[in-house]
This record gives sequence, C-alpha cells and structure tokens, in this order.
Amino acid sequence: MNIVNSIFTNNTAYNYGGSIFNGVNGTYNIDNMSISSNVMNGNRAGLGNEVYNMGNITVLNLTYLANTTIKVKNGNNILLFVNLTDDIGNLITGQNISFYVNGIFIGNGTVIEGKVNLTYRVNNNPGIVPVSGTYGRQ
Repeated sequence: MNIVNSIFTNNTAYNYGGSIFNGVNGTYNIDNMSISSNVMNGNRAGLGNEVYNMGNITVLNLTYLANTTIKVKNGNNILLFVNLTDDIGNLITGQNISFYVNGIFIGNGTVIEGKVNLTYRVNNNPGIVPVSGTYGRQ
C-alpha cells in the first residue's frame, strides 16, 4: 500500500496511530507499506500521534546522534540518541531500534514519538568509533 501526498489534520485515535496505524494482525497490517510526502498536523493518539508502526514501512529516516561526531572520554557515560521519521519529518512510533558501537550490540529501545535514548559507558580506544543500528521487530 502506498500513502502519498495525503493530508492528515486533527485526527484522534484512542490507542494507536493518530494519522496512520500499521499493526500486526490488524486490518491494516500491510507488508511493505510506503509513506511519502504526507502532511500531518494536530493528530493525537495514546501512542503514535503521527504514525504507529508494528508492520513494515519503507522510506524511513533513522538518524543516530543527529549525524554528528561527539568527543567523549573513556569511562564516561554518554547518552546515545536516535530519531526515526518519514521522508518529511513525521514521527514514527512502535518497534525497536538496536544500537551498535563499533559493530558491537549494546542494547535496544522502543521508539516513542520518533525517539529512543540509551546510556552507554565508553570503553573504547581513542579514535572515531561508529554508532549504527537497525529498526524493526527484534
């Protein structure tokens, strides 16, 4: 299913997905749903004011640490953060994001309104260390 160039304004859902709900074993669990160029304003839900996803959605942006380099010291605790949005910045809720530091899994968290945070104790040698991850059912 493709949802393109739609406008969602002031919708309310009691539980999930103020604009779009893609749920496992639900009416709208669509394998490979694609959403793009949709405007979402003033929508409300218990979880997922804009998009609540428990299925598969393509065209998402997963951004770690705001795509920046952060200087840290060995032994310090730092807050790793990620943002998950669609192509124009609408927030995604649902499922997990896994965090990897230098290719090693360090934890995961559930996406709520496009955000996941994880505290990490730095234990790497000096140098640039990549932070990456995955999104989806895990």
